[in-house]
Amino acid sequence: MKTNTNKYRTNMDNYIMDCVQDEATSEGMTAQEYIKHRFYAEYGWMIERYGKQRAMCEWLQGLAINIAYTYHDILELYAELHGEPCPAHKEDEVCENYFDHMAMNVIRFANI
Repeated sequence: MKTNTNKYRTNMDNYIMDCVQDEATSEGMTAQEYIKHRFYAEYGWMIERYGKQRAMCEWLQGLAINIAYTYHDILELYAELHGEPCPAHKEDEVCENYFDHMAMNVIRFANI
């Protein structure tokens, strides 16, 4: 499944929401509000220096929210989101680009 399909975006949005729902609920916020609040509070200064995409990527690499981060978990997430396993010849590329891809989707999801 291509990453620009509505089904993929829905799967990704549901995954991101699941990753932060407990923390957001305990703070009395929606998942989007929670991510936006935490990101700007913790990395707002970085946006001015490097831009939203790079700042978000680095924020996620610091495991600010509970997303997959190991090679194995990233490939399992790929299979879950796409509905099929990652082709063996693309595994390295998927894992290398994972945090950039997640940053783009979190920015879209949270309207940052």
